[in-house]
Amino acid sequence: MDPAGLFAQWPGWRIVAPSTAFDYVGLMNAALTCEDPVLVLEHVDLYTAKMQGPTHDYDYFIPLGSAKVVRAGKALTILTYSAMVEQSRVATKALGIDAEIIDLRSLDRAGTDWETIGTSIRKTNNVVVVEQGPQTVSYGAMLSDEIQRRFFDYLDQRVHGGESSPSVSKVLERAAFAMAPENRAKIAPDDDRYRPWFGADRGVGSWAQQKCQACVASNISASRCRTSNRRRGSLSRLLDANSFTNWGHYSLMIDG
Repeated sequence: MDPAGLFAQWPGWRIVAPSTAFDYVGLMNAALTCEDPVLVLEHVDLYTAKMQGPTHDYDYFIPLGSAKVVRAGKALTILTYSAMVEQSRVATKALGIDAEIIDLRSLDRAGTDWETIGTSIRKTNNVVVVEQGPQTVSYGAMLSDEIQRRFFDYLDQRVHGGESSPSVSKVLERAAFAMAPENRAKIAPDDDRYRPWFGADRGVGSWAQQKCQACVASNISASRCRTSNRRRGSLSRLLDANSFTNWGHYSLMIDG
């Protein structure tokens, strides 16, 4: 579960979330020389990801508070960080959208690179905030609020994880995470091909309680609908059959 929204609520420290090995080294070096405490968020999926990293010089610095445009575009601006940078790249490539993807890198309020963000928003006039955290404790909520304050005339969209704990089963783990299907559904909301079968708006529980057309027409409750009962039974068996998975997908490193 993405903890960025939780930690970003408190001022007084810096928060960085590298998405590549190259950025990790540069941001870590900057964190070690920073006089403020720095929280480094590491996503577990990046540990096994194949990417280019530094080979000779390890003494370079990436200034805290500097975002990076990883893909230039004119149709819309995607603001994201950590492992969701690659997920956003996959989604835009699959959709064929000319989107500009910005890796925020620094997530604390004081370190947000509003100059880079503002330049992109004024160019595209559309914003999509992509994160993996749940809507309840959402970093995107703070970011979207500030976007409205600074760029009120521009539309913003949010992609976030579902209201589900990722620590129970593979079914609930998948429901909690925002991946490429969720990104596509927000980037192209009118295209039914990319609409996820669950998420913040269509949870696993709501799917299980959907009634058949006959019961809807007859106003029969979901508890008496055979279709709904079969779905709930299937969901229970899925939850029981799946073993427990890891408790989180982020590790934290605090320097200070």
